[in-house]
Amino acid sequence: MQTPKVLRAGLDYYYRAFGGSRNRWGDYSGIAVDPSDDVTFWVYNEYAIQRGDVLDDYPDEDGRYGTAFGKFTVSEAVDSVLVDVTVMLEGPYDADGDTMKTALLDQGLIPTSQPYNVAPWNYDGSESVASVPAGVVDWVLVEIRSGTESSTQVARRACFLKSDGSVVDLDGASPVKLQAAAGDYYIVIYHRNHLSVMTANVVSLNTASATSYDFTTGGDRFYGGSSGAKELETGVWGMTAGDANASGGIYAEDYTAYQTSQGNEGYNESADFNLSGGVYAEDYTLYQINQGKESNVP
Repeated sequence: MQTPKVLRAGLDYYYRAFGGSRNRWGDYSGIAVDPSDDVTFWVYNEYAIQRGDVLDDYPDEDGRYGTAFGKFTVSEAVDSVLVDVTVMLEGPYDADGDTMKTALLDQGLIPTSQPYNVAPWNYDGSESVASVPAGVVDWVLVEIRSGTESSTQVARRACFLKSDGSVVDLDGASPVKLQAAAGDYYIVIYHRNHLSVMTANVVSLNTASATSYDFTTGGDRFYGGSSGAKELETGVWGMTAGDANASGGIYAEDYTAYQTSQGNEGYNESADFNLSGGVYAEDYTLYQINQGKESNVP
């Protein structure tokens, strides 16, 4: 949509030299649709451009009217599709309860603004909250694509991952809303230090109700099969931990990130693979068992 246009109000007055009404108001306006398309409108306002002064027995100038006009374009309304995804992260996963730990939230470390505005995601969304909802494990980035390649990206949104694996919007409960028309899309999930995953096939998304997709139920739920995911316990699948530099693979550089930050604490420690709030031996263990693995997301 174009930037707002300030139109003259179409309201002024002029003086008359005789004893009649001293003021006359101009407030004539019209609107027309541009014949070249059906979303550009022209607005016209008539207004007085000069007031006459009374000199002796008559005005030295007539009251004159002019016309101001401007145009504005109404952009096409964009629909929003609803996504209800379930996914687990290996790092904070707790097999005893089939849930993920919320250590980052418990320590008050999760930022109130989305963290994916840096490379390699470079997502410029303004998602933020006054306070992080209960039960949140971390921020994730949800993307939908019309095809398998990254160049077919249609929409993205940063949102929250809760301990039960549900991916929710900023209120901590609602399905994720993405600006796109109803259709068939691949769904991609990104996390700061886990290998990204994508749905095995396109998923039909609509605007009326949320479409559910559960990554946890099997290796066949992931694009490229089980090689791009991790069986966290028998029958439960999730995203693989250990990608400190978010390169899409777990290599020596990720070990270097661990080695140089060992003992450090805080949210921005990318080698905190188990999301405990600090970089410790448990994080090295996750790197060690996953080194050499790669994401299957193109």
